[in-house]
Amino acid sequence: MTSVAISTDLQSLLPTLVGPVPPELIHLATSLLAQSRSRISNLKPTEEVARSYACAHIACERLKNSLDLPPLKPRPPLPKKAYEGLLSHFRKSLPATTTRTRKKVEPVETDEIDAAFEDEMAAMCDELGVVPEAAQYIISGLKLTEHQQSERYSLALALTCIVFDNLSIPGVEEKVGGITWVRQATKDTVQVVLAKLNAINTALKGKGNAQVARNTLVKWVKSASEEPTWRLWVRSIPDGIGLVPFRPKKEVLWKRNRMLQDRVDYLSQERQEAYERWKEDVLRRCENIDGVTA
Repeated sequence: MTSVAISTDLQSLLPTLVGPVPPELIHLATSLLAQSRSRISNLKPTEEVARSYACAHIACERLKNSLDLPPLKPRPPLPKKAYEGLLSHFRKSLPATTTRTRKKVEPVETDEIDAAFEDEMAAMCDELGVVPEAAQYIISGLKLTEHQQSERYSLALALTCIVFDNLSIPGVEEKVGGITWVRQATKDTVQVVLAKLNAINTALKGKGNAQVARNTLVKWVKSASEEPTWRLWVRSIPDGIGLVPFRPKKEVLWKRNRMLQDRVDYLSQERQEAYERWKEDVLRRCENIDGVTA
């Protein structure tokens, strides 16, 4: 529930933000909220309703420059004067930290994922023939993980598999690289998962390791329920919008006294059945989210 509330507050504060809320912003706001509960425990009931909002507000202020955020437009759940006093109290009680304790393995920092690597992800998606926006979700997922630079490409393989599965239409076969992609990640055999990862790795010029990526996927599936920020990243990926962009052919699609051509027959039996499968999957996911947030 905490991560959902934080995400809602951030979207309220940044109504003109284009694209998903940056994972770094969610992480900082969630961290500030946890700190506030131990450092500021004497709020009035009328002020408590604005705790999450104030933490999200401060997170936006602190990351405004580094993330190039749009102007803040706060709409707090308190009168303006009361909220400004509460916000000032939170700023003083939650000082910004300038140093962080890190492991000796020296994980890759967010800003080390440079433009060249982002271009590689975009080129990979282009070569595989998938929607270009898939690259931005792969990059944002990679920024959530602490890792060494040598692990970057194998992690990118695993993240790409997750992004592609979420974007793909349930029950519909889509051509990706040299394989047929069908969303059924939890039912895929080891061989199918490796085939998907190898196809992605081919587009990455063999820079990753499919077996390492597969092991990483297994680990993530087991621990996902304990990582609210990770679950929020998965939910930020548009569900079932289609992995391969629609590219109409240039030849004439209509002919006199002929039936509607299959490729533009959006009400065909096959497409209606695919829609029903997609609809059932979305409703099931909504029910699962309601169960978690209840």
